[in-house]
Amino acid sequence: MTLPFEAMILATADVYDALSADRPYRDAMPYEQAMGILTAGIGTAHNGVFVDALARGIARFAEIGTQSAELPLSEIAEDSVALRHAS
Repeated sequence: MTLPFEAMILATADVYDALSADRPYRDAMPYEQAMGILTAGIGTAHNGVFVDALARGIARFAEIGTQSAELPLSEIAEDSVALRHAS
């Protein structure tokens, strides 16, 4: 059985979220451990294309967060207002 493209994307994100979030019965796993589990499942439970895309997306999100942390809040607010008016 082949899952629809959208279902595979959501399944990968859902597994990562389940592993990396605190649960009542356990603490959140660190990024490396959660990605290790996803990577170990490539070819059986997970599609490598989506696992790689998730890893790249998380890295990009972290990069943006680091860059934003270095900007003054006034500059971030100005950029946000400009983006809202552009769309």
